[in-house]
Amino acid sequence: MTKKLDPNAFNFSDWFGDANRPEESADVFTRNSLVSEINRLQRQIEEDDRAADPEASLGDEAVSANEEELAELLQQFVDSKVTVYVKALTPGERTAIRKAHEASKQPDEDFVIRILAASIAALRKPGKERTPVSMSYGDVLKLAAQIGDAQIEALFNAYRQATSGLPTVDADFLLKRSGRESTKE
Repeated sequence: MTKKLDPNAFNFSDWFGDANRPEESADVFTRNSLVSEINRLQRQIEEDDRAADPEASLGDEAVSANEEELAELLQQFVDSKVTVYVKALTPGERTAIRKAHEASKQPDEDFVIRILAASIAALRKPGKERTPVSMSYGDVLKLAAQIGDAQIEALFNAYRQATSGLPTVDADFLLKRSGRESTKE
């Protein structure tokens, strides 16, 4: 015999007390100007390799100054990563943003800036703790001018996933990772 449930005994907090809005994250890089120099050095190293004496032993070659500089620039670029956490917005919040945007008579790009200003919830640098933030419209506008359209689009895509997508994780990630780790031995 099945137990009969009493609908009047339902306790919302028991079931959903720890519920929160979905979030997503995207990484942005603040030192984007390094990319052109990194690419130049990579091309130079490839040219140097092609011009090198084919009789020379690869094992005897010292690391070139270009390779050392490349390694330094790559590290600087990686260290410039900031993970940006964006939260889903409620229908009411999205409606208010849409109305404010329409009243402003600004271009469509302005809507994205307004959405991101409302949805950015936290930031994290490598090796640091996640830091809750509240970014203003002006902050996000300045950020967009500094990091460019492609990275702003990545943040907006993360916002769209948080707002409209089902929260998902790659259930096989650890299995795949442990499989790779075991093949290195």
